[in-house]
Amino acid sequence: MVVFGSFVFYILLALGLIKKKRKGIIKEKIAAYPVAPVLFILFMSIVLLSTFINNPVRTLSGIALILTGVPFYYFFKKQNFKKIVEPYK
Repeated sequence: MVVFGSFVFYILLALGLIKKKRKGIIKEKIAAYPVAPVLFILFMSIVLLSTFINNPVRTLSGIALILTGVPFYYFFKKQNFKKIVEPYK
């Protein structure tokens, strides 16, 4: 359950690296870019699929655990937005 969730976030991290490098936000040279992040995403996807096939109940509970954080994200995002905008009114 926890391993599945961490692999999902590792994939998201690699996708974020590719996105920021393409936009020019990251200027530093990255070794084996873009081959290394793409291969990492590919292999992590295979590991995720294997984990889902071997332990579907635990995998689904890991996904459910991750998704329980979505309402909190939007709640705190809204609260933070109110704190930023209200002083300027």
